Amino acid sequence: MESAESAVMITMTGTNEEGDETSLCTDGVLEERDADSFILQFQELGEAGPILTIVECEGQHVTIIRAGGTGTAMSFRQGKPYESQYDTPIGPLFLRIYPTEVLVRRRGRRGHVHLVYQVSFWSRFSPSHDASVRRLDLRFRPCGR
Repeated sequence: MESAESAVMITMTGTNEEGDETSLCTDGVLEERDADSFILQFQELGEAGPILTIVECEGQHVTIIRAGGTGTAMSFRQGKPYESQYDTPIGPLFLRIYPTEVLVRRRGRRGHVHLVYQVSFWSRFSPSHDASVRRLDLRFRPCGR
């Protein structure tokens, strides 16, 4: 099957370890690859300007890539830890994610990506490895409906 792109409205809601909720509603692009895989692309406004966010879903595996400033990539596969290192102006930052819930549903140009995960960060300036639980819900639908 050839991939097809279409404009979608994306609503993203995230909850941090304190229970604080943030949300974003924006236009994006859905690239449908096959029945089990798709890519969402959208812009977020960061402190240093727009950040391109790419959410790639293959079955129940989700990869989120944020390009801009210090680019990040995170992989979510339920029960599978993911670790990464990012170079920052003050030295390396280490990240560990442990997804406890990964749910991807899509019907045509509508869908829902639900993630619950433990995350910990550490560097030479903050050696703590304390994990916190975060949630991310991302819903998309065709524009104009």
